[in-house]
Order: sequence, then C-alpha cells, then structure tokens
Amino acid sequence: MAITVPYLLFDGEANEALSFYKEAFGATEAQIQRFQDSEDFSGDAAEGKRLIHGRLAKNGEEILYFSDTPLDSSEPLSAGNQVSIAFKFATEAELRAAFEKLKIGGQVHMELQETFWGALYASLADKYGIIWQLNWYKD
Repeated sequence: MAITVPYLLFDGEANEALSFYKEAFGATEAQIQRFQDSEDFSGDAAEGKRLIHGRLAKNGEEILYFSDTPLDSSEPLSAGNQVSIAFKFATEAELRAAFEKLKIGGQVHMELQETFWGALYASLADKYGIIWQLNWYKD
C-alpha cells in the first residue's frame, strides 16, 4: 500500500507552520533540520534558521513534511490553491479539534457536515492558504 506524505513549501514560514499543524493535528515532531545544520551552509543567520526539512508524525506514521525555499531560490513560491490535502481522522473528536484550529485566520469553504459519501466532512483554506479536506468515517 502506498503512503502519501504531503510536502508543504514556505518562504520563511515553515517553522511557524510546522508548530501550527503540530498543534492542530495533535502530532509530534519527527525531524527538524535547518539550513544552518547543513555541512556546506554559507548563508547568513536569518537564512540559517529557515527549515530545510521538517516532519510531523502521528501514531507512528509521518503525516506532513515541511521546508522553506532557500533565499536565493530561482523559483518563486506561489502559496495557495496548488495544494489540496485530504486528511482522514481516526475519531470525530480529532476532526472537530483540527477543524476548529485550522479555521483560525483561514477561510471555510464547506462547514463541518454529514456528506452523501458517508463522512463527516469540512473543507477550508487555513491562514497559510493550504486547502484541507477533512474527513471522518463512522464505520
């Protein structure tokens, strides 16, 4: 069975975003590596604190990866609707807690509700512009 781990890219907000999602999903930090931790790092202090790779885990499974772009990146970052992440919760309580936290500063597209496909579901863009599709199935 394939496992998908979304990789979220930021322009200097990866540390903040990792902390935000850690709390929203009740996850733990599985790895934190900053640009300054790299052997060949030669940038300034501000760039050194940017996240080169971070991982969050829940129940022993990796759920999200994070990274900031390098300051000298040739590809500008375009935050927003280029990423939509479907997240399946183990319990209704976890879904409700995450929804309440993710909607702070964000925009709800579809309020939490029962759906025709048998899930309790909500869709929203969080304060970083990441679009979440939250599902919990009773069975």
